[in-house]
Amino acid sequence: MAHRGAGSTGEPTMTMCLTDASCRVQQAESVLSMWLESPRDDYEANLIASIITILDGVNKAIEEADKHITSIKNKLQIISLKYSLIAGEFHNQNSAEI
Repeated sequence: MAHRGAGSTGEPTMTMCLTDASCRVQQAESVLSMWLESPRDDYEANLIASIITILDGVNKAIEEADKHITSIKNKLQIISLKYSLIAGEFHNQNSAEI
């Protein structure tokens, strides 16, 4: 899902999650492939093929980035949980001493 916000210059910016970006790349590849089946001329066919080449591998890179971010989020949740447990034990020890 795309989200609208304000950039540092106050101008509207648009961000989207990686899953949505991946879907858009797939959609663009599909449209370009269909367009490549009936170009007006060789020049247009070459332009379409060039864009398809540029997009090649982008979807896989997005998916890998999403996996990496998910892995980092999971690690941060574990660290946060450990920190909460340690902080709770510290708090319990100090409460017992008072």
